[in-house]
Amino acid sequence: EPREIGNQIIQTFARHLSWHHVAIRILNPETDMLELIAFNQPGLSDESHAEVEKRFTTMVTKVGQGLSGWSMQTGKSIRTGNVHTHPQYVDTHEGIMSGLYMPLRIGDRMIGCISVESNAADAFTQQDERLLATLANQAAIAFENARLYQSAQQELSERKRAQQALWASESHYRQLADSITDILFELDQDLQYTHWNKASEMFSGIPAEDVIGKSMQEIGGTGAEVFKRPEIYKSVLKERQAKTFEINASTKGQKRDLEISAYPSAHGVSVVARDVTERKVF
Repeated sequence: EPREIGNQIIQTFARHLSWHHVAIRILNPETDMLELIAFNQPGLSDESHAEVEKRFTTMVTKVGQGLSGWSMQTGKSIRTGNVHTHPQYVDTHEGIMSGLYMPLRIGDRMIGCISVESNAADAFTQQDERLLATLANQAAIAFENARLYQSAQQELSERKRAQQALWASESHYRQLADSITDILFELDQDLQYTHWNKASEMFSGIPAEDVIGKSMQEIGGTGAEVFKRPEIYKSVLKERQAKTFEINASTKGQKRDLEISAYPSAHGVSVVARDVTERKVF
């Protein structure tokens, strides 16, 4: 997490630099706003720390604002013994004199800034600036890795939600398909069965588990034979146009007239068979 990385960076600074406070801001690429992700001011109680941090959150919020934002805009570090000589300075705390501001960059892209301020004049040396630059380079890589990791996690989460929605949709579709009284089955691009509803089972006497994943040639049985019209299904696949035809079939010792409609689908062909015997008699 960026906040954890920021706090670890500040702990590293504490061993080498002295300050009144330090703030780390990261650019949110979606809002183009600077977000305070780590802050430290020694000697504050938890309550006071939260109050001061909240105030700092609103002080510098975009590139070019304050010396932190200015260092990002110019892409250069700023070390000053008197912050009040800079027109870009935003008064963060009464009595602040010195400041050290280091942009965080990945290649030519600015991703944030580290600002260290002190109430002592000329508090930071050139050596301090070099040290902060070294740490800033490492911090920038850590922040970028965290961003990429979070982005990947979000993408995986979105994919998972989409997959779950798809499964729910397919499950709902299968339930609907099994609830209708018409014969309904589906074929893929190779004319292998991908669905075989309850009405298909009842008419053919062949359970779905013996059909799914097999081709028409592999499925025997009188009930299934009447649906074997590969030349028609191939034309549906090729022309992407629905085809309707009629057949005579025997089921449970009775002759029935079936109207077969084959429709192109996203994955192959959907076939619906309706009993039109009564309509023909009429």
